[in-house]
Parts: sequence; C-alpha cells; structure tokens
Amino acid sequence: MQRGSQTSPIASQCPRRLKLSAPRIRRHVFIGLAAAAILIAQSSSAQVVINELMYHSYQVFAINTNYTEYVEIYNAGTGTVDLTDYRFDNGIDYAFDFGTTIGPGAFLVIADDLAAFSAEYPSVTNVVGNFGGALDNGFERVTLSKRVDGSWDTVDTIKYVDVGVSDGDGYSLELVNPGFARMRNYCAGAWEVSSTLGGTPGAINDHYDANPPPAVADVIHDPPVPLPSSAVTISARVTSRDSDLLPSVKLKYRIDQYPQIAWSEVAMYDTGLNGDAVGGDGIYSVMYPASGGPAMTDGSLLEFKIEATDTNALTTLAPITNTAGVL
Repeated sequence: MQRGSQTSPIASQCPRRLKLSAPRIRRHVFIGLAAAAILIAQSSSAQVVINELMYHSYQVFAINTNYTEYVEIYNAGTGTVDLTDYRFDNGIDYAFDFGTTIGPGAFLVIADDLAAFSAEYPSVTNVVGNFGGALDNGFERVTLSKRVDGSWDTVDTIKYVDVGVSDGDGYSLELVNPGFARMRNYCAGAWEVSSTLGGTPGAINDHYDANPPPAVADVIHDPPVPLPSSAVTISARVTSRDSDLLPSVKLKYRIDQYPQIAWSEVAMYDTGLNGDAVGGDGIYSVMYPASGGPAMTDGSLLEFKIEATDTNALTTLAPITNTAGVL
C-alpha cells in the first residue's frame, strides 16, 4: 500500500539529481527534509513528545500584535508523568510548576501569553503559561528537557521551518504520530500543517495517523561533486512509527537519457556494511555504482529516489513533496 502527500511549488515528485564534477547524478529534490535520530529520554510508559507548534499565529500588521502562539506536548505513554523536573530550554523558556502532571493520552498546551490564548481559545483549559522568549517566525529549534541526576537531558526536540500557511496564516504544525518524535527536524510526512484554522491546541491533531507510512529525510550523497569513474554513497534517514529498522529500503535509479529507460533498484543498508557508516542508527546507505559495476562516465546524469516499506506493508516513495523551503 503506497501513500503520497501534498503539492509544493518548491519540491516535486521529479527524480532527484546529483551533479558530478564530470559525471552528473540526478536525484529527487528533497527540500527541508534534514533529520536525525533522537532517543526519547524516558521509559515507554512515560513518553512525552512535542506534538504541535503554533509558531507564527495570524497577525494583522507586520509587527507582532498577536500573542496566541503555543507549544503543545502529548503523553504517548501508559502512565502519568510528573512534569516538575521538566522544562523548555531552547527556543522558548518555561519551567513547569511543582506538581504539574500529564496523564496518559493527555495533551498540555504551553502558551506564549495565557490571557491572550484563553481569549482566543476559551474552551481549552489544559493550558499553562506564560513562556519566555519567542518562537521565531522562520525556523527555530524547540527543546523539552528533563533534570536527571543534576543535569538536563533532552526528552524531545524539533527544528521547525516555515511551512506554507503555518507561516502567519493561523495554522499550526502537527506531529503525525508520536513515533516520529525520534526525528529531530521538520520532515514532511512526520509533520503536517493543520487543517483547522488556529490548530488543535489541547486536542488530537487533524493529521494524527495511528498507522502512517515511513518517513524519509536527510538525503545526502558523498562526495557532493564526484569525479568520473568514482563511487558515490547515497544515504537517507528512514524511520517508521515503531522503529528505525525497516524490512525494505531501496534506491531506485536510472541514467537520465532520451528515451527514458526503466528504473533499476538496489537495497540500502543500515548494517555498517555496503557503504553504510554505522549499523542500526536509522541511516540507510548504498554505494553507486556497486563494486565491479559499470562506472559513471563524464557528463552522465543519474536520477534516483528512495522507496521505504515498513512492517505494516506501508510504503513511502520519496521525496514526499513539501513546502518547507531550503534548510
């Protein structure tokens, strides 16, 4: 079962291209998909994640006249979490009051200005504030931390980017599934723009999906400008809602020519072998051409895209088109 995504004026479903210094490699355009792994620094029964961001709420004038921005957290675990030793310490500043808790399956909103937020969202009562600092209207990293043995450990962190109508038109960015909180940066497919004006503070996200397809991000090739007859390592961060280990991640590729030829495919690995640097880190890699394969020639162009399938037989063919802009 293959699932797609939305339309973008920046990125498209066209194959990505990688230009060689003499040979040229073409790849699918991944815009704003940089990501990496993060381990939630909690037990599975107490998984608190950053779930929604209203980083640029609607404002009438160019200057900031609206203080209804907010960050929402969600407890995806099975037990109540005491937030006494939690704080936001990057992007915004907020330390939770002593005795503040969040139950399993519950949401909690942290507001920029509690009075302004309550006037805008009078039915939302699971809200605290005010947070210090401000959410940047373009891009910023927001980090939730927990004090453990006298030091602050990262619980969850997300670097958002100004995506479409979430950038000043009154819509929020929503996490599609708590399992994608392992990805440190905005990634289309893992985060989506809310469908509801004002977002969904204190409630389930518009785009929540209990069984989403995998997310693909942080696609790179090394060296950036390969020489003729050289090999190129192509890598991508791939994760499902359950695990960074997927049964199938493939590179689909073809030499760009007229008339076009059929796509070939080769497995990508997260084993520390076949061009992969570190096994089990969620970064899948492959070398092209493989050892002994035909070399790329001067001026040739390689198109490629990445297909990932999870244990639920859901497939993503990347790039997932997005409106993120270049990170």
